[in-house]
Amino acid sequence: MHIPRNLKKGDTIGILSTARKINAAALQFTINLLESWGLKVVLGSSIGLSHHQFAGTAEQRLANFQAFLDDENIPVVEIPTAKLKHLLIDVERNPSRVEAANLDFPIIVSTYKNEYYSILDGQHRLVKSVKNKIKKIKCRVLDLENCPEEFKKVFIR
Repeated sequence: MHIPRNLKKGDTIGILSTARKINAAALQFTINLLESWGLKVVLGSSIGLSHHQFAGTAEQRLANFQAFLDDENIPVVEIPTAKLKHLLIDVERNPSRVEAANLDFPIIVSTYKNEYYSILDGQHRLVKSVKNKIKKIKCRVLDLENCPEEFKKVFIR
């Protein structure tokens, strides 16, 4: 398991609600504490939303989560490609698509029970990294044990 680097002053923390509704006022103590440590805090669009007991509809919460995964200001970790290549889907790939894969964009990897579990996005980028003997690849990691039930239903086999 790859352990991400420690947070440092100036890093951005994204706060969103993947389940129960919450408003910014309820988070103010936490926001103040994080900011006192020199961290930047960004509240997700799900904060303050309400749909029954949830922070918006499942679609709104998923869109907010995806936006945070795509946010270039939220840290990306580098994981050795050797630790991920066993997750590649065993299919024939178009060589031109592999070669065109842009390694500037992080892949999205899930973890489950402290193991790398699946590649959610970035198969061609990982193939390119393995083929070109690139030792590490940029990743964003989704921990499937600490995510909304809707995500578990989709991603856990």
